Amino acid sequence: MKPDYTDITIILDRSGSMNSLASLVQFNTRKETTFTATPICKVAKLDGDAYRPTGGIALLDAVALTIDETGRRLETLAKDDRPSKVIVAILTDGLENQSRQFNYAQVRQRIGHQDEVYHWDFVFLGANQDAIAEAATLSIGADSAHVRRVGQRRRSSIQIVGQSRGR
Repeated sequence: MKPDYTDITIILDRSGSMNSLASLVQFNTRKETTFTATPICKVAKLDGDAYRPTGGIALLDAVALTIDETGRRLETLAKDDRPSKVIVAILTDGLENQSRQFNYAQVRQRIGHQDEVYHWDFVFLGANQDAIAEAATLSIGADSAHVRRVGQRRRSSIQIVGQSRGR
């Protein structure tokens, strides 16, 4: 098996209730927004030009910056136009090792604020046994942290997100 190779399968609900907007933020040693608040039906194909794995894992910087940007974007909307549900899904196969702008306490504060005040849902999807511990360091509960263990039947990340959010 190739040690630096991960197969990601996404099962996406396309029922009428999924008439939603999506944003994609990629990160390695820096955060890059691929698209923001785009109708799911108009999201561009994620190909080798749009997604190139390189570098380390600046997880804290990516999470904090994304929470801040998403909060500012939603704040500009009229209250009647704001989504009734916000889900932030963090998908990684490793542990934080490159953040320069934010620390764990700052990320925990942001997650706690959005959860308590605006009822955002945070889901942490990891690829190894450290996923639940890493999620806990971000104040994401074990019920919202998922890991695929070797030998377990694989489930898609979106399927896990939907089940953990009570859909």
